[in-house]
Amino acid sequence: MIVDRLVVLDQPDDSAFATGQLGRGDRVRVRRGLDGGWAEIDPPASAIAWVERSTIAWGRDRGNSDPAEPPVRGWVIPARAVVRSGRLGARMPGPPWLELDRGTMVRLVDRPPVGIGQGSGAGLWYAIVPPDKAACYVHEDGLREIPRIQGVPERLASYLVPNDDPKTEGSLPPQAAGEMARLDDLHRTILKSQPIDRWWFEDVRAGYQALLKQSGDNPVVEEELRSRLARLTRHEQAAAAAREFREVLGRSRRRDGEVAWLNRRLAAADAYRTVTYQGIGIVQPSSRLLDGRKLHALIGADGRTVAYLDIPPGLDLEAVGLRRVGVRGAVHYNQDLGTRLITVRDVEPVGSRR
Repeated sequence: MIVDRLVVLDQPDDSAFATGQLGRGDRVRVRRGLDGGWAEIDPPASAIAWVERSTIAWGRDRGNSDPAEPPVRGWVIPARAVVRSGRLGARMPGPPWLELDRGTMVRLVDRPPVGIGQGSGAGLWYAIVPPDKAACYVHEDGLREIPRIQGVPERLASYLVPNDDPKTEGSLPPQAAGEMARLDDLHRTILKSQPIDRWWFEDVRAGYQALLKQSGDNPVVEEELRSRLARLTRHEQAAAAAREFREVLGRSRRRDGEVAWLNRRLAAADAYRTVTYQGIGIVQPSSRLLDGRKLHALIGADGRTVAYLDIPPGLDLEAVGLRRVGVRGAVHYNQDLGTRLITVRDVEPVGSRR
């Protein structure tokens, strides 16, 4: 029968852990039919697995045997390592799913590790791509048959396959078909589990290219692989563009931050000068007198007289010329002048920004 949603489980049991679900039209690879109306399928893209940190030796992808940020690969250390089931979006690993032999390579998924247990029994678990031997299960009556392609047992669980998905046509050798399906699943997992600027497809490309070398004399296999490599190239280009955009945006934000910091420094300096100066403007001689002493006028940016200056003997105004200056001194209002009078103590240039 056809259903809108089909729950995918890690065991052929309705009470088992759900690793995801299929929507109408999703394509799945059916490995075999089981008693009780169950079908064994490849894990969907939403499925992940979990391994305990102490059972894995990190790879050397980043030049460190135990880096703060884990690498993309690891290898099983003990004779048998338990793998727990999981799914994207779940907060905790699921129940034990399968066991891996010593030396088995695992690929890590870009997700933070999860701590389980307390005290001496506590463990740190890391998310990985489901191993090749991992299997999921669905009710067979939720699938409908599609035209079979020799060597690629497949069923359609329901929505149309996206146009960007490669379509297999012709006769494929079973070994090539199985390896191609595994690489396709890895490709989809990367697309769905990580942001675009963190898409890295080295393993997928290496797998396709190795398969192409092995089966290059088969035109059907070659056509399928070249189609996938072209699709992979488009995703690599999109990821590279996203990373470049992120870098440009980061540089732009850093420059904006630097400019804002400089503006704040300049504003603080201007504010300090404004507070510490009793007047700012251009000094010009005037005809006004105070007790027989000639006064100077301090002209503001608007051309008006800000104050009159009583300049003591020995203070050289020729050094500042017509530059804008800040004046310090004692200030009081002079009724005869009708404005402020500054008994000058110090005059210094403040530039020409105003």
